[in-house]
Amino acid sequence: MKRFPILAAVAMLLSAAAFAQPMMGARQGPGPSRHTFLNQYESAEIDALKAEFAGKSLGELTGTEVEAWAERLAIAARKDAWIRSSMGASMRFPGRGQLKNGDGLDGGLFAAAHVATIAGTAAAWYLLLPSRLKFDQLNYYTSPFSTIKASWEGISLQDYLPSMAAMAGGMALDMVWRVWSAKNALDEARAGIESGKVELKPLLGPGMMGFRMRY
Repeated sequence: MKRFPILAAVAMLLSAAAFAQPMMGARQGPGPSRHTFLNQYESAEIDALKAEFAGKSLGELTGTEVEAWAERLAIAARKDAWIRSSMGASMRFPGRGQLKNGDGLDGGLFAAAHVATIAGTAAAWYLLLPSRLKFDQLNYYTSPFSTIKASWEGISLQDYLPSMAAMAGGMALDMVWRVWSAKNALDEARAGIESGKVELKPLLGPGMMGFRMRY
């Protein structure tokens, strides 16, 4: 009876390996490597475990082997989670993922570019507005709402085009910073893992629904 939990754990482990790998690989198509770049470590570990288990029966496995395999999968999952977390942090706010990985210089540069782009976009949007809508022509603090509404509605779409173009251009540039920063954070997180600079320890914290693990 003591061997039943071990056998059950092995069965679940092998089921995950059997079903997860084809699903991951299907996105990439045929080729020598089918690992997704956000699940690189976990996919590689599943491949390794499948190769090691080849030719073995459940009865040949020991509890020590199962525990070691589970730990290897857990470590691989932590690595992938750290990479995704770093990439997502920089996508939400450029530079944050770099700061998570200890790169203050790149983090500060990406953050400064992001803030400067937002400020520049807002300034360009205002300066390109029709003159009658600017602060020196319309007092937004003391004017009645009806006057403010009439001023905005009295402008044609063509008059708004310059400021709208500035807004669209600023949003496009900011997206460039976000994507660039996210890719850079991904590379830095992966390099930190490979060099041993990043020490991954799961932390239990509050989430949207109960508790979640973060790294």
